[in-house]
Amino acid sequence: MSRPPPPLEEPYRGAALSPGSARYLAWLFAAAPMRDPLLGTFALMSEWRALADPATEPAVAHLKLGWWLEEIERLAAARPVHPISRFLAALPGAPAADFAALQGTLGALHEELTGTPLETAADFERRALALRAVPLRLAGVLAGDGPGGIHTRDGAVDAALDRALAALAYGSEVGATLEAWRRGRRVRLPLAELRAVGVAPEALAQDPRAVRLQPYLAPLRAEAARRLERVAPALPATHRAGQRHLAVLAALERRRLYADGPASRWAALGDLWSAWRAARRSRP
Repeated sequence: MSRPPPPLEEPYRGAALSPGSARYLAWLFAAAPMRDPLLGTFALMSEWRALADPATEPAVAHLKLGWWLEEIERLAAARPVHPISRFLAALPGAPAADFAALQGTLGALHEELTGTPLETAADFERRALALRAVPLRLAGVLAGDGPGGIHTRDGAVDAALDRALAALAYGSEVGATLEAWRRGRRVRLPLAELRAVGVAPEALAQDPRAVRLQPYLAPLRAEAARRLERVAPALPATHRAGQRHLAVLAALERRRLYADGPASRWAALGDLWSAWRAARRSRP
């Protein structure tokens, strides 16, 4: 039996599992072997997403991003130094994990920090996959060969898992974009599609809330909702229970698509109910 990893220290654990957040609920209802991999992966994503926060100085963000690129090289070579990286390296599936794939996630984050435009819808999906699907697939591998792990040699199973992850990544990215727009923050949408509906990208960069995006956002939201509904059915029956955190995330992201105000006690209870129901339906 493999030795459990050392506990992940604060403040990384708290940042990864903010009470009431989608990440926390996905972790809470996840299969037991998935909890440590999700904790480590969510901690890493929280650390990286903080670099794109408007409150972070650009020079500091770029400096930290460069350091993390080096750290991923060290992690891939089994020589990590950061507490989160060491936690990930101690998980059961770490010897088989492709940590180098996270460099693509950091590359997408670099594009965000530098304001690299998204020219087409394909660019939007590519960014979603890099930022969201790659880390979640890694978490499944880190669970090892037991229940919840996604070490498979079945191409059909792998393809089904990838479809579920792609659908979840797209829906999550649309949800994050809609939330940023509602808060008046900078949003990055495909330039070709914006021009097609008569929206000037320059105006969107100056004041997102002043631009009439509803004609574009309504079908975008509907497409994201359709894809999120496909996540749970796309999960292979053999992996549905072990990967039920994906179904939970999909249910919560679908709720976020239609959120139109600040979080409330009733909204939090609705999230908890949706998460429980999604997890329940995923069990054998």
